[in-house]
Amino acid sequence: MNAGDGVNPEIEVELGELEFGRGMFELALTHYKKALTVDSYNTTLFNKIANCYCRLKFPWVAIKYYKQSLSIDSSQHEVLVEMANISMNYRDFLKAEKYYSLAESTFGCSFVCSMGRIKCMINRRCYE
Repeated sequence: MNAGDGVNPEIEVELGELEFGRGMFELALTHYKKALTVDSYNTTLFNKIANCYCRLKFPWVAIKYYKQSLSIDSSQHEVLVEMANISMNYRDFLKAEKYYSLAESTFGCSFVCSMGRIKCMINRRCYE
C-alpha cells in the first residue's frame, strides 16, 4: 500500500475547510495533510497547513510550510508578505524586514512592503 492510497484529496480539502471554519485547526491539519499525501506539489495545501499552524500559535512551523510552498512556486508574493507579517507579530523584526524586502524587490508590491519595512524599523528601535 502506498501513501495516499484510497485518499480523495478533494474530499479531504473540503473536510479540512469545514473543520477550519469551525475553529478545529488540528482536525483541519489532519485532512490537509492527508490530501498532501496524494498531491504533494499543491501550494494551496501547503498554505492551508501553514495557516492552521498560525492559528495554533506555531508560527515557525507555519513559516516552514510557507517556505515549502515557495520552493514549488516562487511567484507567490502574498506568501512572502504573510511570512513577514508572522515574523512581525512575533517581534522578529529582522526576519520580517527581510521577507518584506524580498517581496518588494521580487514582485514590486511596494506600498504594503514599504509600510511593513518602515514598521519593522520603528519597532526594532522601540524594542532594542
